[in-house]
Amino acid sequence: MQKKWMVLSLFAGCILFISIVTLSPVYMHGALQKMLTDRLKSNSLETESYPMQAVYTDNLKYYKKDPASIVEKKEKQLQKKLEKIDAKIVKDVSVCSVAPQTYSSDTKSSSHELFQLGFTYLPGMEDHIKLVDGENMTASYQDEDTIKVLVSQSAFQKSKLVLGEHLTFEKLVNSKKERITFEIAGVFEAKDPEDIFWCDLPDSYSKYCFVSEDVFYKICTLLGDSENAGIDYKAWRLYDYEKLKYEESGAIYKQCKKLSSDTLSFSFLDVIETYIHDSHKVETTMYILQLPTILLLLLFIYMVSAKMLSMEQNEIAVLKSRGVYSYQILGIYLLQSAVISFAAAVIGLINACLLAKLIGLSNSFMEFVMRKSLPIALTVRVWGWWLFAFLFCILVMTLPVIPKCKITIVEQKRRNKKKKVFWKRMYLDVIGFVIAGYVYYNFSHQLEQIRQRIRMGESVEPTLFLGSSLFIFSASLFLTRVIPFIISLIYKAGRKKWSVSAYAAFLQSTRNKDKQSFLMIFLVATVALGIFNSNTARTINANEEKNLRYEDGADIIIKETFSSNIAGIKYALSKGDTAGPIVYTEPDATKYQPLADSVQGEAKIYRMEDITVKGTSDFTGNGNRTTPSLTLERGQTMLLGISTKDFGETAYMPADVTKNHWYNELNKMAPDPYAVLVSTNMQKQFGLQEGDCILYDIYDVLGRDAGFAKGVIVGFVDYFPGFINKDYVQMADGSYQLQDKYLIVSNYDMITSVIGIQPYERWYKNAGDNAYIYDFLETTPISLEKFVDADNDVVRMKNDPVFQETNGLLTIGFLVSLLICSIGFLIFQIMGMKERELNFGVYRAMGLTTKELKKMLLLEQLFTTFPAAIGGAFTGFIATKLYIPLIDVTYASGTAKSLPAKILISSMDMLQLGMILVLAFALCMYIISRIIGHMQIAQALKLGEE
Repeated sequence: MQKKWMVLSLFAGCILFISIVTLSPVYMHGALQKMLTDRLKSNSLETESYPMQAVYTDNLKYYKKDPASIVEKKEKQLQKKLEKIDAKIVKDVSVCSVAPQTYSSDTKSSSHELFQLGFTYLPGMEDHIKLVDGENMTASYQDEDTIKVLVSQSAFQKSKLVLGEHLTFEKLVNSKKERITFEIAGVFEAKDPEDIFWCDLPDSYSKYCFVSEDVFYKICTLLGDSENAGIDYKAWRLYDYEKLKYEESGAIYKQCKKLSSDTLSFSFLDVIETYIHDSHKVETTMYILQLPTILLLLLFIYMVSAKMLSMEQNEIAVLKSRGVYSYQILGIYLLQSAVISFAAAVIGLINACLLAKLIGLSNSFMEFVMRKSLPIALTVRVWGWWLFAFLFCILVMTLPVIPKCKITIVEQKRRNKKKKVFWKRMYLDVIGFVIAGYVYYNFSHQLEQIRQRIRMGESVEPTLFLGSSLFIFSASLFLTRVIPFIISLIYKAGRKKWSVSAYAAFLQSTRNKDKQSFLMIFLVATVALGIFNSNTARTINANEEKNLRYEDGADIIIKETFSSNIAGIKYALSKGDTAGPIVYTEPDATKYQPLADSVQGEAKIYRMEDITVKGTSDFTGNGNRTTPSLTLERGQTMLLGISTKDFGETAYMPADVTKNHWYNELNKMAPDPYAVLVSTNMQKQFGLQEGDCILYDIYDVLGRDAGFAKGVIVGFVDYFPGFINKDYVQMADGSYQLQDKYLIVSNYDMITSVIGIQPYERWYKNAGDNAYIYDFLETTPISLEKFVDADNDVVRMKNDPVFQETNGLLTIGFLVSLLICSIGFLIFQIMGMKERELNFGVYRAMGLTTKELKKMLLLEQLFTTFPAAIGGAFTGFIATKLYIPLIDVTYASGTAKSLPAKILISSMDMLQLGMILVLAFALCMYIISRIIGHMQIAQALKLGEE
């Protein structure tokens, strides 16, 4: 019965170990594949183009040559070049165009306006268009016939064409030297706007009419008498991005990079480059987060195996004494280990696939949501790791047998003398602390260099992430020295006052401290890792979400496109003329009124990055003070124009990042329209004080000086909604340097009075969810220059594979810690009770009552379990405190986080862990009571008397 429960525990440990080891390649295959596909899709939405396409553009000169053969030759050359890219082709699309030519029309008589249209031939377009009006184009050229052409709706409207209108071009004449007549025969639109055939949408051809192939090349021939005659050739090759395997992305990136030129570009090149860098981070993070759980499971397997081996040591010694060879004994255990490991490996592989899907559903620590599950595949890499885990389990269970199978019964009796355990003799705890301390020291003093290396695309040194794990396991070993020593001191302090049961408990704990060391190590490591995993996950999620919301500034930000006279100003400047200021027309604000019921706050904000700070004037009244010298170039300072009341009711600002509430600073600004707030880093850099007058220039979008403004400093702010006080700037040598960014917060109306109305942002604070803004944008025609949804940014962060695997793995690690802690504690204690049945008989024979026996056992548990749990808790909290900078570097992605990292400790997580330990302890005591209650006392007494 005892061995049955031990084998089941060992079996459970092997299942968990193989599951966690195999989980890595299973999850990474699905996560990296999904990440690649999602990023290509996301880039497609941003660029409004097909996710994975090669684009070739060139002007093909054909002076005194056949234009059709020139195009055909170019197509063959391009096909041969693109054959080097090993990706599945979906479609090839090409278009040939002739530059717009001046035409005459039978419906337009104005001689003051220049009318131009080009000619385009788009092979295969007939299958992808729908005629809105009119008829199709002429299929082939006939010398004296009118040629019918098609135009898109945009060309029809913008060129003010009329259906049936006749056009003639000066250079396009027939064999009789008469101008060829072109008729606007039909207007078309895309049959399906989502059709991938339309790499350039029909509306982009607003200056062209469409003709057949025969007509197009005839037109080219007629225009070919000039040395500048050329065909604008553009070709697309669309690849199946959903079939692109993540393992192939690196090779395809190299192929595309090599082929890239001024004429050939790949829309997905930057996406794959970023993906390759981020995929390394996903893999590194996965291995690092798994390591503590893997070590804990190995410790569990070793502990159970060692316990089983100690129970069977006498049997092994007897077999050895009776002539059984060592290799035969080793073979028995090897076969036993192989059977257990293989059965565990089968279940473990299935479990790994389920855990990978579970990680894909993680939304936060101990939180899962329904979303599309990850694609799971059993690749060669998965089978390789599965085989490694299977063999490693056999190795861990078999290696301890090797020294034991050489011991005879006589040697076993001689070796019963006490001997220090291996890690105490080798001082592994001290060595571990030294290495962990070095890693921590090295990490803390190279924080900026590490961030720069991440920013430049390098992988982070994995040893930087192993410090916390090494620290926890070293502390677990160290506490096996400290806890028995403390118990020994307590025992000696009250040696003459302890009761019989307490005295017996102290003797058991002090004399068998080495036997208890495995349990103590296991408990300390389990509790510490559980606390560390919980704190790490909560801290990562809370800090990242808080930074995202802070940097956004508000729940919703909308910046509508303002109409202006900028086109006329650009034209005047291009002619060398002087031009006045840009005048913006504010869009109708009444359309935003329906949002009032869905928001708690609304504010208009000027956000300007293009300003210079020229200097200050000293109005502090301090005659002994030298006026600060202040000069900041364009791009170094951000100007925010706010209305204090609306801004305070709308903006997002965490309450725990400033000593005083940030409303106090807004209140200082409110009475004075010239009052400004300035960032603290500007104050420290230039020695500013409240009362100084700061002077700054504002520039328009064309880089011209738009106006000069000044403000009196009434306060300084470390943090302000939407303000990032540090950022990485790329230097000439390609490295990144962390530089300060400065802030001036001014009055909205004051800025307007200086430079007039400017395009502003509308900030909103949600009253409920964010669905209202999407309903509004769907029903209200608005041209947006900028749109920010903080909730959506948080969702995107949580869907990021790095955060998914972090939350998922730390959750799994936390649950595994709880599970094996309970199993290990119960098995170790219960088996210990079974082994001591003879001792209990001796105690009973000496007069110890059943009640005192139970009290003795309770005290023994308290002497081992309680100190180990407390030590584990302290270790977990210390590791959390020390290694939060590691978390900051790992998840900052090379950027400078705006807000300081705050450690978040969830009382609910701590309560759950404590309840599990208490329940395990209570269950253990209940089982021990049952064991003692059902013990054959008469037989035990007889054994004790003998």
